[in-house]
Amino acid sequence: MDLDNKYGLKECQETLLSMIKKIDKLFSDSGIFYTFVYGSALGAVREKGFIPWDDDIDIAVLREDVDLVVKTLSQLEYYFETSEEHLRPSAPIMHVSCVDKRDITKDFDIKQYPEIDIWIIDRVPQNPVKRRIARLVGLSHDFFTYRQAPINHGDFVNNVAAFIINHISKNALDILQRKTLDYMLWLGKNENCVTEAYHIKHFRVYDRAFLLDAVRIPFEDMLVPVPRKYDEYLTIVYGDYMTPPPETSTNSTQTKSRRRDRGTAVTYSTRMPDHHS
Repeated sequence: MDLDNKYGLKECQETLLSMIKKIDKLFSDSGIFYTFVYGSALGAVREKGFIPWDDDIDIAVLREDVDLVVKTLSQLEYYFETSEEHLRPSAPIMHVSCVDKRDITKDFDIKQYPEIDIWIIDRVPQNPVKRRIARLVGLSHDFFTYRQAPINHGDFVNNVAAFIINHISKNALDILQRKTLDYMLWLGKNENCVTEAYHIKHFRVYDRAFLLDAVRIPFEDMLVPVPRKYDEYLTIVYGDYMTPPPETSTNSTQTKSRRRDRGTAVTYSTRMPDHHS
């Protein structure tokens, strides 16, 4: 969500807190595993709440729970979109907006409202060759889902992507979207390694037990789940996560620092230690 939208940041965070409380209760009642990730996990550990400039909440659920997650979220008044609807092409599999789903129009822009991003925890092959194949298939699935050229990959990739989108029928793209997902899931079947995102630049792989072993800690006036070894997790994602990025007088530098602190769509300086991969 854009920081300069119609919501003030304080009101935005109050809205997000109200939303996550409802989702937390529904997920708990339905037996759905979820955990805070990225900047939201960082905020819970370092700030015991929101990072001061954070304007969304990041959580992750298991791939095998997606159907149940969709069914559960449909009980809420909030509008939510899955990646297959790709109204807002971006990394998370789902976005939950604070807007009442009855008020959605064809011109609705989810970016202008507080939202919760839901990421997917996918199984990843242990074998390094199969893992590289799975990553390529995962990237392909993202492309056939979002149907837009990936950013920052150069003119050649953009031109190839544009050609595919413009010269392949919607029906063919739908088939490729399903086939790539099926193949990605087949490659990771019964594996004990996971990733929260196949497509991020520094593709991270964790031992499944490491990421799924969660503990609840304070976040504002509630308790939220984070990886039990949150120090190790946040160090993997951010490095020295307990030191906030410096405030600067330049908007561009400050924005870049804050984006790094939130942990989405930036280049991380740390990689996954070998004993988790």
